[in-house]
Amino acid sequence: MMTQVAKDGLDALGSLIARGEERRVNAMIHIAFLEAEDQNPHEARADLMAIEKFLKTMRTQRALLIASIHHNDMAKGEANTLQSAA
Repeated sequence: MMTQVAKDGLDALGSLIARGEERRVNAMIHIAFLEAEDQNPHEARADLMAIEKFLKTMRTQRALLIASIHHNDMAKGEANTLQSAA
């Protein structure tokens, strides 16, 4: 029963999360190289923290969208049941 708009929203969030995960892995690799070369990874760690905050936000948005879709589907089902009973 999921509408196309909701499906598109989930797809877009999935794409953002995948790109964020890729950036997260790259930042972790960059930090490892900096540490191996005895350089200061402070700025790279700050970038990693920003990426992780972004990912947390996008995962929360995805969970809220899924919950909203589920709620709407349940409400439609209940409305259809009440309409059929009338």
